[in-house]
Amino acid sequence: MAKDQTVKPGDQPNAKDSIGNVGDLPEGTKFEYKTPVDTTTEGDKDATVIVTYPDGSKDEVPVTVKVVDPRTDADKNTPTAKEQTVNKGETPDAKNSIGNVSDLPNGTKFEFKTPVDTTTEGNKDATVIVTYPDGSKDEVPVKVIVKDPRTDADKNTPTVDNQETKATPAPTVHKPAPALDTVHVASKATPAATDTKQALPETGENTSLLATLLGGLMTVAGLGLAGKRKKED
Repeated sequence: MAKDQTVKPGDQPNAKDSIGNVGDLPEGTKFEYKTPVDTTTEGDKDATVIVTYPDGSKDEVPVTVKVVDPRTDADKNTPTAKEQTVNKGETPDAKNSIGNVSDLPNGTKFEFKTPVDTTTEGNKDATVIVTYPDGSKDEVPVKVIVKDPRTDADKNTPTVDNQETKATPAPTVHKPAPALDTVHVASKATPAATDTKQALPETGENTSLLATLLGGLMTVAGLGLAGKRKKED
C-alpha cells in the first residue's frame, strides 16, 4: 500500500517509507525505486516502488514523493527594488516598485507600508510589503519619483513690470574763466594809485592850516575885547 512521504530539496527519499503497510509484509521484503526520484526541485514527484519478497516475487507500487523546502517563501526569495516614476497627484502601484516580480511565487501580493505622498515633486522614500502565498513577508525599501508633467512654460506666468525711464540730464560743462591780462591790469592800476596819493593832503599841510585858522579867530576875538573896553572908558 502506497504512502506519501515528504523530503527536503536535495534529500534522497527511502523507498520503504513510501509503503504504508511494511509491518504486514514478510520479513526480509526489500524496497527500491524503479527510477531515482528527482528532489532537486520542490513539488509532488511521481515514483514507483518495487517490492521484492523473500521468494523473489515482486510488486510495483505507484507512490508520490513530496519535495518541500521547509524554509518560508520569504527565506527562499529576495525581492529587489526598482525606481518608478509617477506624475504629480497620481497613486503609484507598489508592484511596479519591485524589479523581479516574475521570479517570485504566483500569488505574491504587493502594497506600500504607508501611502506615498505625490502632492509635491521629488524623490519619495517608501517601503513595499511583499506578502507570499505561505503568509511570510518581506519589506523592501524603494524610491518613487514624483514629477510634474507640465513644461516650465505651463507652470509659470511671467508678469510685466512697469518701469519709469527717466531722462539722463546732460552733464554741466564748466568753462574756465578767461585769464586776466596782467600787463593791462597793472597799467590801469598805476594811475589810480597816483590819483589817490594826490587827493590825500599831507599831514604837515593839515596842521599848518589849522594853526592859521586858530590864529585868525584869536585875533578877531582880541580886537573885539579891546573895542569894548575903549567904549566903556
